[in-house]
Amino acid sequence: MDVTLKIDTTDFKHSLQRFALYSKKDGATVLCDATRSFLRRAIALTPPSNGKSDSESRKRGEMAIDRDLQSVFVAKPRSELETLIDIFGKEHVRRALTKKDGTVWLVDYDIIELNESAMEPFHKAKRLAEGHGRVSQAGRRSQDIGRWKADNYMWVPKENLESYKRKLYKRVGALAAGWNPAALSPKIGLRVPAWIRRHGDKYGAIWIRLDTGNMSIVVVNNYHGSVRGLQSQINQALAWTGRDLDRRVDYYLAKSARSAGFH
Repeated sequence: MDVTLKIDTTDFKHSLQRFALYSKKDGATVLCDATRSFLRRAIALTPPSNGKSDSESRKRGEMAIDRDLQSVFVAKPRSELETLIDIFGKEHVRRALTKKDGTVWLVDYDIIELNESAMEPFHKAKRLAEGHGRVSQAGRRSQDIGRWKADNYMWVPKENLESYKRKLYKRVGALAAGWNPAALSPKIGLRVPAWIRRHGDKYGAIWIRLDTGNMSIVVVNNYHGSVRGLQSQINQALAWTGRDLDRRVDYYLAKSARSAGFH
């Protein structure tokens, strides 16, 4: 289902109209310039980027994956895991929490799994945002009666963990890829980093509609992220773009003043 976000563009439209007045560009060019600037900033504000959509942001995304996997999986040599299965079976209790009367109310398990295909469902079950976000920490830290969630780990062969990690690395940039259709459209032609561009519109799309100075954002298909987070990124990107347009107007005015002999 598509979602249309209504954005307060009052300040942005004021900056846009002021820029159109002083830049002496035609309306279509002004809109494309402003949209290009907005999209550049929106992409740079979409995690794992935090202001710049550069290679460091991609590495930041990969490091977040590493931290996630460390909280879910334990990597061991395959031969060692096979021996443990022969002796103890595929599951064994790591920790049992009891009430004061000795009743066991929560058990944490270590689960041995030699098949890589079992890793993604196990990982997904522990993640936020319908299996797309970071691993949830809710209920995992408290050791008293308040802890309500089992802290299970999966023990896997080292080569399986490395293989699964590489698959997840290839997904870095999926969240920002929602902007691809608008950014890569012929009228905009924004240069998008390869690690974001590679996803195309596989994870949904975000379209921008501009007409007579009005802006609406349409979230199409299976957008990969939080709509609430998207709203915040849009507001920040619009504010930044408005300030950028104002700075450019100030430049035009200063240039005109110098040409007129004012200093």
